[in-house]
Amino acid sequence: MIHFIVIGAFPSMNVGDAFIDFLSYEELGIAQGVVLLPLLFLNEWMRIRNENKIAVPHPTRIQIIYNSQWVQRCRLILWLAMGLAVLFLSVNELVLIITFFLFFIAQPFLVFRNVN
Repeated sequence: MIHFIVIGAFPSMNVGDAFIDFLSYEELGIAQGVVLLPLLFLNEWMRIRNENKIAVPHPTRIQIIYNSQWVQRCRLILWLAMGLAVLFLSVNELVLIITFFLFFIAQPFLVFRNVN
């Protein structure tokens, strides 16, 4: 949905080329795609390993998954509304950026709020 919003807001932008440029951008001579993609897998592996190590009870895991699914639905509704707004209205870039960051600032307070 975010890519759809970017394409709607900036029709001249090519998302595929921008993604390749992002992954091939070099900092200190190392392309960031070489560093970031393995870190995605390492992060998930470490999360699973830590959950098993601290023996998170099954009902708590289910509650965490349920809460994160609720946030994912809210996020999808927000981005769908923003996508439709970009299609039919001329939305300022600053409004899109502020909405994006406000939602992600509020998200940590919503996900784990009801876990005992």
